[in-house]
Amino acid sequence: MADVKERKESTEIEPRETRSWIYRPFEDLFEDFNRTFEALMKPWFDIVPSRRIEFPSLTRFPRLDLEDNGEGYTVTADVPGIPKDNINLNITKDTLEISGELKEDKEEKGKNYLHRERTYESFRRCIVFPEEVVPEKAEAQIKNGILTLKVPKKEPTPKQEPVKVPIKDTSE
Repeated sequence: MADVKERKESTEIEPRETRSWIYRPFEDLFEDFNRTFEALMKPWFDIVPSRRIEFPSLTRFPRLDLEDNGEGYTVTADVPGIPKDNINLNITKDTLEISGELKEDKEEKGKNYLHRERTYESFRRCIVFPEEVVPEKAEAQIKNGILTLKVPKKEPTPKQEPVKVPIKDTSE
């Protein structure tokens, strides 16, 4: 019996944050499939609640960019549809945690039907800064679903320009 329990535990899917980036294309593929399927079925089943394929282990989290500009870091995160009041930013001297939630409650009433859907999504994303930062001087703004956060470094480093390295042909 203990053997069965161990197998069940070992088949659980690990949380999204620890999973590899290689799963992202599959998540996008399923989203495309869902949109296409719903568009095709909408004329016939408009009043039936959507039965989207859900993957709880693949919950969304913002895709982000971390840029070192010498004076500090710029973090850009995609958070479409999430109001700024539902986004939390917590910064320490070496880490950033972005979390948030989206709650929707839609209701449509027609002559002979009632259609109601509720959506709840949440995310949490943590990154470690390569160098110590000054959290008190961080600035954030959101525009068109893109969150931009600027965090100065404690000790700025000069921005290094890339050096082009010539390649020698030694095949002769």
